[in-house]
Amino acid sequence: MNELRAQLQDSYHAADTGVDLVDLTAGDLLSRAALAHPARTALVEVGSPAAPSLTGADSTDRRWTYAQLWQQSQQCAAWLLERFQPGERICVYAPNVPEWVILQYAAAYAGLVLVTANPALRP
Repeated sequence: MNELRAQLQDSYHAADTGVDLVDLTAGDLLSRAALAHPARTALVEVGSPAAPSLTGADSTDRRWTYAQLWQQSQQCAAWLLERFQPGERICVYAPNVPEWVILQYAAAYAGLVLVTANPALRP
């Protein structure tokens, strides 16, 4: 027990400098994937066919290619920038839906800080 306690006393872990870091944002990565593999599947919604869509979509088995995900993220980013300034915080209160991924990329492209609120935490 004393050995474990001694291990838990040190909260510093030295960085691994043996691996080169890539200067790449999440948005950069999506942009590169959309250019390199525009028709490949990037995002898949999997839901019960009998359950209604939580977002009002026609179905719960939708798919996005990298090009579609990039395009919709760019459109959403433009919409967000009509309402918010880069650096501002926006809160999303939503269940686990594909639009969440689009919003995450859009917020990153727009320079916004995405703050999440858990919809399961209700009064």
